Amino acid sequence: NLSTLIEYSVIIFSNTSGNQLFNTSQKDNFEAYIEQGGSFIGIHAATDTYRTGWPYYNEVVGGIVQTNPNHTPANHVNFIDHITPHETLTGIPNPWEKQEEYYYWDLNGGMVDTNTVTTILKVRETGDNSYDRKRPITWLHNLPQGGRSFYTALGHANSNYQDPGNYFSRLLSNAVCWTAYDKNVTSGNMPAVMIEDSNIMLDQSVLYFPDNNTGIIMKAPNGNCYEMTIDNDGNTSTILVTCPN
Repeated sequence: NLSTLIEYSVIIFSNTSGNQLFNTSQKDNFEAYIEQGGSFIGIHAATDTYRTGWPYYNEVVGGIVQTNPNHTPANHVNFIDHITPHETLTGIPNPWEKQEEYYYWDLNGGMVDTNTVTTILKVRETGDNSYDRKRPITWLHNLPQGGRSFYTALGHANSNYQDPGNYFSRLLSNAVCWTAYDKNVTSGNMPAVMIEDSNIMLDQSVLYFPDNNTGIIMKAPNGNCYEMTIDNDGNTSTILVTCPN
């Protein structure tokens, strides 16, 4: 129910498929969760879920996989290129060579709403058909209700989930951190980190510090490192610390 869902920062659909996941009440609860600022992650067959009959979900996930055929063979190896710089791509190679069941989008009701979502990864051409063109394979968007949505068509094989150090696991970890941000903290029009006229500005009302005494470490011209913190009254304190490696 909604009272339970609202306790979670993000709902994840991992390789779901078909039109029978939820009853009417559960659909209503999902929509209410999103309307109250909830976030969403869809993995692989999440775009083969509710291909018809629930346009609200299609808008949240951002796409519908085509049919006949749905995808390349599962053992297809190709290169994935970064299209838009984004924090969820931290640690992901560019290009990224990956074996995958690469989805198609062009035919039989398939689509990616590129007017709404921001594509961050594209797979290169996978064959000679029109739908084999270079195409979106991972995207994201800010939901109008305040939450965030992230989708990747990668993640077909079990091996993607068995090695916590692989690039796919890193991508999902980054996605969870991005979608599950604290929606109760806002920054107005100012980003959390800003560089202007060679000055670095950190907005600690936006950045998450588990320790209130955490600050910024600066290295002096003589090689010494100092940690500076600031409290709510504007008072700063500086202590000598060991320089990070």
